[in-house]
Amino acid sequence: MNYIKRANLFSLALLAAVAAPSYAVSNLSAKDSVSNLITCFVQWDGKSTDKNKLDQLAHSMDYDGMSQRALGTVQWAKLSAPQKSEFITALRNVIELRYYPRWHRLFTKGTVVYGVQTKKQTETTIETKLTVGKSKQNLSWLLDEKGGELKVVSLKVDKSDLVTRLHDRISTRLAKSGFDKVLAWLKSKSADVGDDSSTGGQAASK
Repeated sequence: MNYIKRANLFSLALLAAVAAPSYAVSNLSAKDSVSNLITCFVQWDGKSTDKNKLDQLAHSMDYDGMSQRALGTVQWAKLSAPQKSEFITALRNVIELRYYPRWHRLFTKGTVVYGVQTKKQTETTIETKLTVGKSKQNLSWLLDEKGGELKVVSLKVDKSDLVTRLHDRISTRLAKSGFDKVLAWLKSKSADVGDDSSTGGQAASK
């Protein structure tokens, strides 16, 4: 009888251990993920190209998911593994050089208040409000579950969504020129970065 009880207890413990990771993923906090990313941007100097620091920031970003959304699922499925890798790298370079400095300035100067978090399948959205001086803007973060963590896929500032704008521009060029030309254009965008001191809605545009 004691053996049967011990066996049942062991079975229950094993079942709990197997179920635990799924429970943990379903209760991930978008607030914690976004807060950690913002802290990294504040601690960054806004211009350093140190690989370790950029990798730390990239750890909170889902560049795979961002690339697939920016290019479109149909076109993405047509690419080879090397093409996908090259596109992800090019898009990451654009985001790092064109958007990271803006986000650094915004989050260093501003204050973020966290609002409602909603979940739909693997995607989580959290609403925040950014105050910089007298300016107030609504920031909506889209995150996806990847490797047991929530990672940022897109950022919407008021009505301007980063990945949607990228997708619109890429789709137009893709229809006219094809993937190779789009990839070359994307690579050129990472090299064409001026001294942009803009803030506000432009953090998710251009």
